Amino acid sequence: MLRYFDEKVEFCSKEIKILSGLDANVFGILNFYRNAAYHRDSHNPNVIGPIARSAFHAALRLFERTAGGSGDGLRVSMEGLTEEEATSISRFCEVNGFIDYGKASQEAVSRLSTKVPISPVETRTALISDIENRLLHLERMKKDSLYCESDSELEELFRKAAFELKGIEEDLSSEIKRLNYRITGQMEGGKPERDEYLLAEHRYLKKLEEAFQSFKPKFGLATLDVIEEKLQSLRADAPLESVLSKYLEIDKLLVEIEILAFHAERRIDEAIQMQTDLERGK
Repeated sequence: MLRYFDEKVEFCSKEIKILSGLDANVFGILNFYRNAAYHRDSHNPNVIGPIARSAFHAALRLFERTAGGSGDGLRVSMEGLTEEEATSISRFCEVNGFIDYGKASQEAVSRLSTKVPISPVETRTALISDIENRLLHLERMKKDSLYCESDSELEELFRKAAFELKGIEEDLSSEIKRLNYRITGQMEGGKPERDEYLLAEHRYLKKLEEAFQSFKPKFGLATLDVIEEKLQSLRADAPLESVLSKYLEIDKLLVEIEILAFHAERRIDEAIQMQTDLERGK
């Protein structure tokens, strides 16, 4: 259901036009935030409320646009509805053998939207706070868990993380893997000679070094500079649609940096644990 979510939102917004630009941004933010919370346990409690209310209102507007069908007033027979269903619908429109879904949806949206108020000022403040807190967390990680004393060290760490996440090392290790399979008997050819294995390992390390030296990551410290610039425009007074659009741009960039930082942190933790185990004689 969540696969190709952005593409589905774009289709609903630009092709069949049942989503406005504002609502497309709201659903985009909601999906990004859901991924961060679900997959990385990363979330800011102060943002959940404004995002949830924005999403609720976007869902109401989508419901109103689609509930009435393709015509201005879709009338459907009540035949087959239970008494409970008919009573529930009658709260929102007159029921005389037929249901006017257009009027019913408009009335339902009108009532529900007033029960869950939304404040553009509160939403802007919460979104700005979210970005600022995440940037502050990254700044703390720089020395506390990534052990970087300079920007150049952090840039190199991000570069290594991006290289590993790209899977280049995995692609280059096919020859070594085949030799390992021969050692364990999972592949025909017998166990390789020591010189054969060392030569393959040398070729692999050389290719890996060449690949790393020529590797140019898409995201790095320069991305943080772009985020800071966009954050300044987010702080400026602007319509809610513009605020949500700018936040979504920043969020997508910031998530990429967070992925690099958390990957680097995990690899450092693994190295520390390995060293600790060696010292303990495990």
